[in-house]
Amino acid sequence: MEKSQSKKECPLCGGRLLETFTFFHDETRRYAQYRCEACNKLTDIRVDKSIMEIYPTIQNISMEVLKDGERNPRRYSNDSIRDRMFFCSNPRCTNPGILMEFFLYQMIEKHQNHAESWKGCGGFIPSPKWQKKTPCDQSFKITVDIIFKNI
Repeated sequence: MEKSQSKKECPLCGGRLLETFTFFHDETRRYAQYRCEACNKLTDIRVDKSIMEIYPTIQNISMEVLKDGERNPRRYSNDSIRDRMFFCSNPRCTNPGILMEFFLYQMIEKHQNHAESWKGCGGFIPSPKWQKKTPCDQSFKITVDIIFKNI
């Protein structure tokens, strides 16, 4: 299981890291850039946790995400499922994510093994001068299956 990296020590020289407030993401992870005081190198550090790290009662989790209008769903499991997922493929969309934390929290509280839901993209499309924000129109069918640990 991939663990979150320390935000205090540089992985290259051990110097103190200072956040540069630059966030970016790949499809399922968020990162922040930190600059080392000693060696002045930039380091990307994952700033979110997998659902397996957040909820230790889960033995196995799988998720399928089907974008409206597509035929083949994307599949995720265990450590690739995060509290915020980035499914939107609209290049004009800003903040193209779906918060999964509340949906998964409800499933875990109810000890639910299977759930399906339609969710819209949480991002928006700005006007050319950023005076108007239009909600992104992409939506996704999310199917989650959880196997809980016997405690």
